[in-house]
Parts: sequence; structure tokens; C-alpha cells
Amino acid sequence: MHLFREYLFAAVLLLASVPCRAQMGNVGAPEGGSFLEEYTNILTVDEPWHFTGDNVLVVGEGPRLRAMLPYGGSPDNGAAFAELVGRYAEAFPDQTVYCMPIPTACEFYTPYTAEPYIRSQAAVIRNIFIQLSPDIRPVNVYTPLAQHAAEDIYARTDHRWLPLGAFYAARAFATVAEVPFRELDAYRERPVTGYTGTLYRYTGDDAVGAAAEDFVRYVPWAGRGLRPEGRKLLIIKDGSGKILSEFLQYSFQEVHLVDCRRFSGDFRRLVANRGITDILFACDLEHIGMQAVLDSLNAYLDR
Repeated sequence: MHLFREYLFAAVLLLASVPCRAQMGNVGAPEGGSFLEEYTNILTVDEPWHFTGDNVLVVGEGPRLRAMLPYGGSPDNGAAFAELVGRYAEAFPDQTVYCMPIPTACEFYTPYTAEPYIRSQAAVIRNIFIQLSPDIRPVNVYTPLAQHAAEDIYARTDHRWLPLGAFYAARAFATVAEVPFRELDAYRERPVTGYTGTLYRYTGDDAVGAAAEDFVRYVPWAGRGLRPEGRKLLIIKDGSGKILSEFLQYSFQEVHLVDCRRFSGDFRRLVANRGITDILFACDLEHIGMQAVLDSLNAYLDR
């Protein structure tokens, strides 16, 4: 909870003097001929909204109410992260390094009249992609998430995505990594009803608590099955990465996780001892912009 408060405080500080969001058209991603077009909200564009006393953005009313952290970063936030990922690519020339910046919910569900208080995450992702060195593979999950924004891909009472959102991101990554991938028919749904997440616990807002939602997990029908040999993935993640990894168990021989906020081991030894072939940075835009997270990730290479 301490880190969550720091995370929220950093987001709020960046909101001061935020200009109105401009439509950007196509936002280029350098590798693979892909393009990232900034999403235009049509789902909650006219919904009522307000900020809680804790500066959480609350959109809509009743059972479909949605609570979100406001994003206040700028394109400059991407430069330091791109440089960091470049350090890892230099340190691990025998591994393939991927960069997956994950947008947060406010990018897709902010009403029109609240947009002056929210900055564009598409612009930050563009800045990350254009500054990556050519040997790093960018993973555009913004576009598939935007295409499925009408589905339950982000929690309404939590600051993270739901498993369905992670599924679409995992599928995009598998395409870039050129590994096999199982579609949703390989899983059975396991819903948890009445779920309320971090934003309800943080704000204690009665309206957010009354908007409890279904949290649907996806469980393989017949265990993990056979895994492909030879590829071993290490995901450098924040809170979004654990669910992401669950959809990649069919794609790699092994999947390992390093939490960018808590890891205290020897990163270089981990890569060597586990025979890691692929390293994926999968962090959301809020954590990418936090200096404490960048310092931790840089420190892993300096131990």
C-alpha cells in the first residue's frame, strides 16, 4: 500500500498545468510496420465524473461506475525508460529483449470534459518506441486493447487490467516473439463475483464499493499440456505481469517473473542459470514514469 500511495501521489503531482489532449492521428511504432492510432473514447464520453478527495477519477454511476487513476505523465517520461531497456539489451546481447508499455484505463474511458486533466499515453508510448535501439523489439498492446475497449479488459474498482486485457496483450506479444499461442477456447472461465479492488480499498468511497464487479480468471482445460522446447522467457513486470504470464505458459518452455519493485536477487545470475532466451519488459505507464522503479531496474545491472 505504501508504494501504491507513492504511485498515486506521483500521478497527482504531474497533473498540474496539464494541457488539453490533442488528437494525434497515427502514432508510429518503428519495427514490424505497425502503427498505433490514439484511441477516441466513445464508450463513456458523456458520463458524469468527479475526483474523490484522494484524486481518483470516478466515471459514471451505479453498477457500471468506474474508478481510475488519472495519468499525468508526458512524452519525456518515455525517454528514460527506453534508455533503461537499452542498457539491458547491451548487457544481454545473446537474449532477445522486448518492450511492452501498458496503457492504463484512463486512456480509454475518460469522458470528454475530463480530458484536460488527463495526459495522452499514446504519446508516451510513441516516444518510447522511437527511442528504442534497433535490436529491441517493441510490443504494441495499445492497439489491441483499444480494439477491445468495450469488453471487460480493465477492472472498474482496481488500477490494473483484468485477465481478458492481459490475454489480448499476451497474444500481441506472442506474435512479435513468433511463438505458439493458445486462444481462449483452451481455457475455461472461473469468475469471482462481488470483486472490489485497490481503488475501493484506497478511497473507501461507498459508490465505488457498491460497483462491485466480476473478476474472471481463465484456467487451462487440461493442465498446461506440452510446452515448446528451447525458449525461456523472463518477464520484468509490475502488478500487471502475473496475469500476463498465465497466458504464455503454452508459448515458452519456462516463464519466470521479476517484480520491478521487489526483486532483490542477482539478475545476471538468474538469466545465466535459468538459460533465459527472451526478456520482456511489461510495465504500465505509471510505473514506467516512477523514478524509484527506474532506479531499481538500473540497480539490477550494477550489482
